[in-house]
Amino acid sequence: MSDGELFLFDLDKPESQPLVDMPISPEQVHEIMQAFEVAGITDSETKKRIVHSCIIRAISHPRELLAKDVRPILKRIREFGKSEPTSGSAWDNRTEETWIDKL
Repeated sequence: MSDGELFLFDLDKPESQPLVDMPISPEQVHEIMQAFEVAGITDSETKKRIVHSCIIRAISHPRELLAKDVRPILKRIREFGKSEPTSGSAWDNRTEETWIDKL
């Protein structure tokens, strides 16, 4: 190889810019707020609890979220709306019929 070619582990090469997390966009904030509304979540404490369950760091305002936080938060909001309170055992809460039910 000639001196002008790049080597696989060229440690003398200047470092590139580190990856920077993108801040949340206004559209993403709107999307999260709309998802809360669709799920029927109006209590601010519940909203905070859902958001904090998806991210590791503490935040005091939605604008402190990062773009990478949006997908897990939206997923958790959608799951929150679908969760049904369960009582009894897994057998009592089953939704499908089994062969025993057909007897």
